[in-house]
Amino acid sequence: MINFKTHDEHIERVEDLCNVFFELSHEDRMKIMLTFQREGGVKLTSLSKTLDATTQEVYRHVSRLQKAKLVMKNVAGDYQLTSVGEQALRWVPGYRFLSAHSDYFMSHTLSVIPEEYTLRLGDLENSEFTNDVMITMFDNERMIKEAEEYIWMIMDQMMMNLYEPIKDALQRGVQVHVMRPKGWQLAEDVKKHLSDELIKALFEYNTTGKLQQREPERIDLCLFMSEKQVSSLSFITLEGKHDYIAFKSTDPVAHKWGREIYEHYWETATPAQIRV
Repeated sequence: MINFKTHDEHIERVEDLCNVFFELSHEDRMKIMLTFQREGGVKLTSLSKTLDATTQEVYRHVSRLQKAKLVMKNVAGDYQLTSVGEQALRWVPGYRFLSAHSDYFMSHTLSVIPEEYTLRLGDLENSEFTNDVMITMFDNERMIKEAEEYIWMIMDQMMMNLYEPIKDALQRGVQVHVMRPKGWQLAEDVKKHLSDELIKALFEYNTTGKLQQREPERIDLCLFMSEKQVSSLSFITLEGKHDYIAFKSTDPVAHKWGREIYEHYWETATPAQIRV
């Protein structure tokens, strides 16, 4: 937490922050910022043509952005983003992602996710939202069937439809990592539907290390992914439950986000007792 020296200093910094948000809240000024981000240094005349606005209108907006230290004029006479402006725009994809899925995040929370990943929510911007649990289950099953290198899963429970595909993936030589709740055990009403051969095979893969299981302190999210895709990513509800209303993506940036947050939880999780 920042310790401000005086109350006046605190107020001044809040005012500066509010000023930046105010300038970015105007549609035309945001378009100008995004144009600078895309094209680099731009002259006012060129900018006015791009935005289909008068030079006077553009100059007024650019002047406001200059005053907020988001834009500057370079030695060539072109206008461009400052370092402050560049960083401000790095926050925009995250806000776009949250805004596009605001209904979802009214009932789900990010508060338990490490800040280093919530600050990068923009990496998920090109993900597809799936508001159907059955589709999510199908996507996860298909991901497992198509995986060639690895399957990584964080889940609060194992779905019945995944046992056989996981066994088949292990037989293909795919590495499988699973994170599940502490003390999790296979329910008897589920176990009776699994063949002894299947249970034995999974147990053997577990003992050889091809199937590895760990237990994090808590299940903050559910994540199913392979080397090819994130088949589902879901956050917990405000009540602390997992509903598998999820996002999916083959976008490399979203995949990198998923891989890194999985590794974060995997490294801090404890090895689980051998269970299937």
